[in-house]
Amino acid sequence: MTTSKASKPSAAKNTETQSPIASKGGSGFLLALIVLIIGVAAAVIIMKTGPKAEKQARPVQARLVSVMPVKAESHPIELSCLGTVRAKQRVALRPQVSGVLVSVADGLVPGTVVREGDLLFQIDPTDYEIQVLAKQAELDRAEATFALEMGQQEVARQDYALTRQSLSGAELDLVLRGPQLRQAQANIAAAQAQLRAARTQLERAAVRAPFDAIVLRIPESEGTLVSASSVLTEIAGVDAFWVELALPPKDLKWIETGEAGSSIRFLDDLSWGEAAHRSGRVVNVSPQQHAQSQTMTVLAEIIDPLALDEKDPTAPEVHLDSILRAQISGKTLDRVVKLPRSLVQKNDIVYVASGDDTLVFREVDVVFRGPDYVLIQAGLQEGEKVVTSILSSPVEGMKLRYPTQMREAVEKGDSGSPRPSEQPLTQS
Repeated sequence: MTTSKASKPSAAKNTETQSPIASKGGSGFLLALIVLIIGVAAAVIIMKTGPKAEKQARPVQARLVSVMPVKAESHPIELSCLGTVRAKQRVALRPQVSGVLVSVADGLVPGTVVREGDLLFQIDPTDYEIQVLAKQAELDRAEATFALEMGQQEVARQDYALTRQSLSGAELDLVLRGPQLRQAQANIAAAQAQLRAARTQLERAAVRAPFDAIVLRIPESEGTLVSASSVLTEIAGVDAFWVELALPPKDLKWIETGEAGSSIRFLDDLSWGEAAHRSGRVVNVSPQQHAQSQTMTVLAEIIDPLALDEKDPTAPEVHLDSILRAQISGKTLDRVVKLPRSLVQKNDIVYVASGDDTLVFREVDVVFRGPDYVLIQAGLQEGEKVVTSILSSPVEGMKLRYPTQMREAVEKGDSGSPRPSEQPLTQS
């Protein structure tokens, strides 16, 4: 009991001791809250009353481009196509007389070059030599008969003079043996013609080259019985070859034909190499158009295709039926502008740099389109600048600058490096 009473005063004392501490914690929290409110209010005031940054317009970046000046000059039209080599002269050599082949020229094989007049084949001439002898005998007989008749003519004149008659016309002709004389003369003429025919047949037994040629076919061999229908061999002239070129009808207006035909440069990179070429000219144009390809055949000529005259020993040989690439120099156009084909955009638009360094879309008149270039007849003026750079999303009127201006900017400390799509395009 005594213990309980003593504990009550102690509890009361503890309660009195904790009250000041709790009072002190409450006042600290209140102070922190007041400071926070003051700070937020000050921040709001500063944000509303502080200086504001002004928006500035972004400077327009001029595109860096390369340009080339417009220059009107005279340019020949250049046409490119393929062609097949053909023989200008091609003959199946046939005999004009029949008989047995007794000899064939040595080395007469395909690829052999023969000259005009060379003996190629010899047909057995025995029968034709006999014919010549027989016809010669007939001519001798006719000439002898004529000599006898001339003697009879003299006798007839003397007899007529002794008769002291006066005849004229047909009667006098009969008395003086006029018909007999004319018959003797006709017999001589006939014998001479028959002898000539026999000698011609004998000459034809020797088959000779009609012109300078190359042998194309394996010839007949000795011992073969041949006739006028037999083909002894096949030859092609070597003075010139033809090349059949295929061109669309729209390009025919650019070429010349005849003696002053357009010049041609023939190439065959696989057979001759890239440096070698042969020259030729346009001869004529076929009037017939190919139904499938819708092209016209242009006939060109190459002189001395096998390079036999030795004027140019390095000239490559042209082979029959080979395919050549032809570069035709056509008519010349005056005061036209030549541009790479890549610079002409859709609808024949060319990018031009104006005098105030802005981009202009210029429509031009393209008079000829080559494989890698065009010729422009109208739309560009002398001295204007054509943009040669590749532009991404070009807009007419956009500002332009040039490599020279870029160098000046670098010297002043402003690199002004263009974006990858604005890098200038170097033209070949």
